[in-house]
Amino acid sequence: MQICKAGVTMDKLKSFLIKVLAFVGGSFVAGWLGVFIFSLVVLNMPVTVYPKPTENFYVEDYSGCLNEETERYIYEGAEQLEKDTGVQMVVVTVPNTHQDELENYSVHLANEWGIGNAKEDNGILLLIRTDKDKESVRLEIGKGMEGDIPDGKAGRILDDYAVAAKKAHQWNALAGDTFSAVVAEVYKIKGMECPKAIRTGQDWQDGKAETKGTFADANFPEEKKLGLTASENISRSFSNANKYFLWGTLVAAVILIFIIMAVVHEGIRNYDGRRRGYRSSGGSSGGHHGGGGSFGGGGASR
Repeated sequence: MQICKAGVTMDKLKSFLIKVLAFVGGSFVAGWLGVFIFSLVVLNMPVTVYPKPTENFYVEDYSGCLNEETERYIYEGAEQLEKDTGVQMVVVTVPNTHQDELENYSVHLANEWGIGNAKEDNGILLLIRTDKDKESVRLEIGKGMEGDIPDGKAGRILDDYAVAAKKAHQWNALAGDTFSAVVAEVYKIKGMECPKAIRTGQDWQDGKAETKGTFADANFPEEKKLGLTASENISRSFSNANKYFLWGTLVAAVILIFIIMAVVHEGIRNYDGRRRGYRSSGGSSGGHHGGGGSFGGGGASR
């Protein structure tokens, strides 16, 4: 039996080479499959795209369900509220929340828009979701307002002014009355008299006034994906399979040949009785807008 350095047999060298080949080949296949699966699954996961506020800010009608009278009422009332109390309230309608739950969508949107003052965190968001069979409403309360409008109080406001209107798809009544109730509550908290123009129970003209093309209408962004569609990824992945395979095979072959030559050469030298050590070498490397308010999930949904 041929003996190599330190008692290593040629059989062991062969076994070692087989393991190296299996490792290189397996790594290449596993890596390619990993990239392929990643492109099919991860890159095609739907991603929620949140709308950007327009210059109107106080009222953004992405669902196109509010008439202009309601929009102007909210805009002017919110503008006056911020001027009088410093509290910033925004009303937003959306046709859906993409893949997000209402609560997650609401708190993310409120934080991204920075509703309220950064120092006092005194923002309030009224979010109305209008898609069929998933109609819902959320009152999101800024961190600095949670003590004044706790979850229970927020829920009661929605019960009194939003729930019935939501069931009837009376979006103007929902937005107008709920907004008015919250604004009146804020003035009360601040010890100030609420403007006479702010009142609930008005005729909000649901089903009567035009809701399309009004000043607060805005384009709602479509849901996005990180990469291509599944069919596009499959087609592209398989069309590039030969290229990946050839390059991977070439690299694996070069590495394997180098290892075989090095091991065989060293084995021959050791067999001839010339005991020499191995060396390794290495290298070195070297209009209106939010004021920055924050939200922590306080509020209520219905």
